Amino acid sequence: ILDQHWAAIMALLPDSGGQIILQEGVYLVESPLAIDQNNVRISGQGSGTVFRVQDGANIAAVFDVTGNDVQVADLAIDGNKGQATCEAGIRISTQGGKLQGVTCRNISGSGIVVSGGSEITLLGNASTDNGAAGIYVESSTDITIEANTCRRNYEQGIYLFQSNRCSVIANKCLQSGG
Repeated sequence: ILDQHWAAIMALLPDSGGQIILQEGVYLVESPLAIDQNNVRISGQGSGTVFRVQDGANIAAVFDVTGNDVQVADLAIDGNKGQATCEAGIRISTQGGKLQGVTCRNISGSGIVVSGGSEITLLGNASTDNGAAGIYVESSTDITIEANTCRRNYEQGIYLFQSNRCSVIANKCLQSGG
């Protein structure tokens, strides 16, 4: 289970930030993976790098991003809806950063959540079969949401709440409620 080793992995990065590249495989998660350090990039090998919520787990998010200028790319998050509870695939509450090429699926809550963030780009992500919104942005400013696909989410494909100066460009929202 990856979260048992996550703090040790993050501690290997220098204070100035760094990059963690994860190989293909399924990484089980029972508690949020905190990214609280600035200038960090987490990347996988595309859809073959899967972070899956462990059966019976009840977590707020798979990734909890609070470090500034963090990038997460090229991986998938499976919330294991029906067997586990996960409020968000990835929760971002920071200044600066980018989420690109990330797939969030089967989350009991929203796939991607930006809360109290600014200057964040969500580019080319997919959010599918989630229990709430595909992408949920609240109390945030200067968020760019571009070329994402939100499909079969129970609530909205993309939902902005009390947010300012956000750009929503060329996204596809299909078969979502709300």
